[in-house]
Amino acid sequence: PSFVTVTAINRGSARAADATLVVPDTPELISRLVARVIAMLSDGLSSPGVWTPCQALGPRALLNLVRG
Repeated sequence: PSFVTVTAINRGSARAADATLVVPDTPELISRLVARVIAMLSDGLSSPGVWTPCQALGPRALLNLVRG
């Protein structure tokens, strides 16, 4: 397994929260992540040039991918 550490920042209050998620099957996660981003770009739901998977997919979609 691998581990993903995430930080969520509330821009209004500047408060942050950290979490570490366990990813049991890293290659499968990466495959699903790439497929999802390609589909979103193809459908015009995200724009090229975003910097992180979370920016491309949104936090909820990314968490769902991590959870499987």
